[in-house]
Amino acid sequence: MKKTISSPLLSAFVFPGAGQLKNRQYVKGLIFVLITIVLLSLIVYKAYAIILSSVTDPSQINLSEDFVSKIEAKVYAENNTLVLFLIIVWLGGVIDAYLGARKG
Repeated sequence: MKKTISSPLLSAFVFPGAGQLKNRQYVKGLIFVLITIVLLSLIVYKAYAIILSSVTDPSQINLSEDFVSKIEAKVYAENNTLVLFLIIVWLGGVIDAYLGARKG
């Protein structure tokens, strides 16, 4: 498979930065990987914190549809900006992997 096809596909479907690593742009690839890991960690941490703060007594957890939808709405509201940054990093990784493969 051509490098101009495989590199962006790696960044798109495997992990942002994988295409750069295939293009032997190691510093750029590691930067994309680290930014993605940090953003994903922050999203999971914020979701965990919201769930933890919503449950006052773990023995009394009521997984009703109303309770779950309230938590889901809070998680979506709190993580919108982080998810937007993650999408931007993902798209940037795909575009950069394509451009890097064209040059190299």
